[in-house]
Amino acid sequence: MTKGARLFAIIASILTIGLLSAFVAGAGAKTTKGKKDSGTSYAAVVRTVGSKEYVAGYTLDKLFGHAATTYVTTLTSGKTGTVKVTGKPVTLYTAKGTLSGTGTATLNLATGAITGGKLVLTKGTGGLKGHSFKGTFTGTSNIAMGLFTFHYTGIYS
Repeated sequence: MTKGARLFAIIASILTIGLLSAFVAGAGAKTTKGKKDSGTSYAAVVRTVGSKEYVAGYTLDKLFGHAATTYVTTLTSGKTGTVKVTGKPVTLYTAKGTLSGTGTATLNLATGAITGGKLVLTKGTGGLKGHSFKGTFTGTSNIAMGLFTFHYTGIYS
């Protein structure tokens, strides 16, 4: 191999490594950690049909501001004095679009405390298409009046 051919091979190798490094860095840049989000939701049971409760409310979200929420919930037996609440779907309506998914929590029937809440919203529409929210929540309730307050935190990505 001549000196000129070797130099060309070295330059080509450096350029190839540089392009591959840029491609890998660019591919990695598309993966984001997401943004921390939190908020408070005030909700009430608006209708009960069979074993399903339809819940609607107002939410103040750190990233999206004023929003509306709806839930379709079912209750199943939990440990003594508690019920497991499953919301499917849970939908957050913002000015930019919606996020929908599921939520679960435990409701203490004696105290009204809501614990162990998990919220996974993976279907976005409008400006939120392709986005998701995963987080946890706690809250309080007035079971007799069907009123709930939820405090959530999580990651929007």
